Amino acid sequence: MNKKTMTADELQVGDWVQAASIALYGEKRFTPPMRVTGIGEDWVYLNIDGNEADPFDYEPSEIEPLPLTVDILLANGWEWRTPEKLRCEQRKEGHLDWAIEFTISPTGRLYADMWKLYYSLRLPVDYVHELQHVLRLSKIDKDVEVYKNNKAI
Repeated sequence: MNKKTMTADELQVGDWVQAASIALYGEKRFTPPMRVTGIGEDWVYLNIDGNEADPFDYEPSEIEPLPLTVDILLANGWEWRTPEKLRCEQRKEGHLDWAIEFTISPTGRLYADMWKLYYSLRLPVDYVHELQHVLRLSKIDKDVEVYKNNKAI
């Protein structure tokens, strides 16, 4: 389900992505998951989380989205509700502040149903950066991590 490439206007600082390069015999190789730390019209700076060194410089055409997986959702607080649904929610003073429930379709695609005060929506979310954008745009203070114990999830 990976897209071919991304453009700079699809990215935001803090997004999790990966960079692709062509190795010997034309095989595509990917970096470990990296965070976007800077964006220009024809460059993107990426850094491995927690790395204090200078960021890596890539062209937007070398950037590919990081697929959103059930393992990433589980590691970030989503819990199984049924065999095909995972849910994460936050309550304040006993009332639901927000909830995001993922449904796994028969094709394996993830659909997010989101509820927040005064609105709800349903949308396909295929990549980690798309989930990050939904959280940011909805003003939900929840970070998405793709590393656990210094290993990619």
